[in-house]
Amino acid sequence: MFDKKEFVSICSNLYQKQLIGGYGGNISVRDNDLLLITPTGVNKGILKEEDLLIVDFNGKVVEGKGEPSSEILMHFETYKKREDIKAIIHSHPPFCVSLSLSGTKLPDNILPETTIHLGTIAFVPYIPPGTMELAKGVSNGFEGGDAVIMGNHGVTVVGKNLLDAYNKIELVEETAKAYIFSKIIGKTNLLPEIDSKVLLDMYKKMR
Repeated sequence: MFDKKEFVSICSNLYQKQLIGGYGGNISVRDNDLLLITPTGVNKGILKEEDLLIVDFNGKVVEGKGEPSSEILMHFETYKKREDIKAIIHSHPPFCVSLSLSGTKLPDNILPETTIHLGTIAFVPYIPPGTMELAKGVSNGFEGGDAVIMGNHGVTVVGKNLLDAYNKIELVEETAKAYIFSKIIGKTNLLPEIDSKVLLDMYKKMR
């Protein structure tokens, strides 16, 4: 049902690439009405298969010991938003967090690859973590794209599977880094409007 080995491996890679911290962030995979999700308070870099939890959509732990992530409401609401979403990664990578702290929306018309794979990148102003308000705010952000930057918090991405989500968290952080560096240099060229529309159409067809 769930590939726990892949899940732990991807958590380790996220940690090694500084895309997720030991305590910060949370990850889940959906299979029908069950989620495989990271527990709260466990370092993602040394996570073991037996640490993982399986929960139902009522929040009940059906396998494993411990408590699921405090952001579990965000996972529930996001999965309800789109049927194609099968994996979620929420983390605090430094360049995305820098944008979140400054209240800066990451443009979706600067790099073709980013637009094709992420669509429109939403920005949700600060909402207290772990709340239903945040869960709904973030899930609504996935109407037009696969990444949401959360004010004074971090970023959440979705994918068709866990590897897809992993690739997207890398992509959004790489894009944030490039955008910030372009601002330091002093100039950010945007894609032509007609190209942006074509690329967004490609994203919609792929989704």
